[in-house]
Amino acid sequence: MEHTSEEKQSPFAVRPNERAIINHPKHKPKQGILTYNIENGIFNEEHFMYLKRVNEYRFITSKQLYEVLLYEGYSVKSQQKVADKLEYMFNSGVLRRVNFESDVGEGKFKAYAVGSFGTPLLKARSVRLTSSPADLALLPNKIKRVLATNQVFISVREGLDALCFYPLFKSDEVSHAIVKPSLSLKCNDKSYIVDVVRTFDGWEADFKWKFERYRKVYKSIDFKKHDLTSSPTLVLVGENSDHVKGLEVIVNDVMSSKMSFLKELFGGDKHIDIKYYKDSDFRYVSDCFK
Repeated sequence: MEHTSEEKQSPFAVRPNERAIINHPKHKPKQGILTYNIENGIFNEEHFMYLKRVNEYRFITSKQLYEVLLYEGYSVKSQQKVADKLEYMFNSGVLRRVNFESDVGEGKFKAYAVGSFGTPLLKARSVRLTSSPADLALLPNKIKRVLATNQVFISVREGLDALCFYPLFKSDEVSHAIVKPSLSLKCNDKSYIVDVVRTFDGWEADFKWKFERYRKVYKSIDFKKHDLTSSPTLVLVGENSDHVKGLEVIVNDVMSSKMSFLKELFGGDKHIDIKYYKDSDFRYVSDCFK
C-alpha cells in the first residue's frame, strides 16, 4: 500500500496529543423534567429505541446511528434529524457526549454514550448495559477504536451469517493465550477475526504483545466452538497506509523471531491467514470480506 500526501486522514485516527473532552449540557438535567416528559409522551418510544442503539454500540456518532437506523428499516428523514434527537437526549441527561481536541485542532464529530439518566431507563426494560460512565474517561485511542469498529461493521454488515462484537478468545491450556478483538464475522462459509488497531504512545510494543497472544490463541483454540471455521482469517485494520505498513513490519518480526520458540512450545507452528486494511477501505458498503 503506497502512502501519498493526498491520503485523507481517517476521522477515527488518533491525532498528536489528542484529548477526549467530556461535554456538559448548558443547563443541569433534572430527573423530574425527564419523568414528566416520559409520562406525557415528549420522550417517547423513538427516543428509547435510540437509547438502546447507543447502548449496543457503546460509543456512536450521529452519522453512524443514522446509517444503522436506515439499514434496520426505520424511517429517518435525515442525519440532521438524528443529530437533533441525540442533542435533546444529551441535554436531558439520557446520553453523555465527548468530542476530541488535539494539536491539529478540534475533531469534526461527537461521540455519544449512555448517560446517567439513561442507565435506569435501560435497566427498567431489562436491557444489558454495555458501558459505564467511567468509559468517558477512556483515552482517545480506546474510544476511536470503538468508533472505527462501528464503521467496519456498517460497511460489511450485508450478507453476514454471524457477528459478535468484542468476542473473547481464551485458551485454558496455554498461558497468556487470550485476546479480545473488535469483531468476529462469518460470511459465505468463511470466518474473520477483525482487530481495529489505533496509534498511541507505545502502540508498537502493545500490538506486538497482542499479536504474540494471537499466535498462541490460533494454535490452542478450537474456533468451531465459537461458531467460526477452524482457522478464521485475521483482519488487521490500521488508521492509514503508513500505520498498516507498521503493522506488517511487527507481524513479520514476530513471525520470524518467535518461530523456533513456538515450535518448541507447541510442537509446530500454525499458519495464520492475515489481511490488512485501512480505515478508508470502510467508508462505504464494502465487499472486503465477501
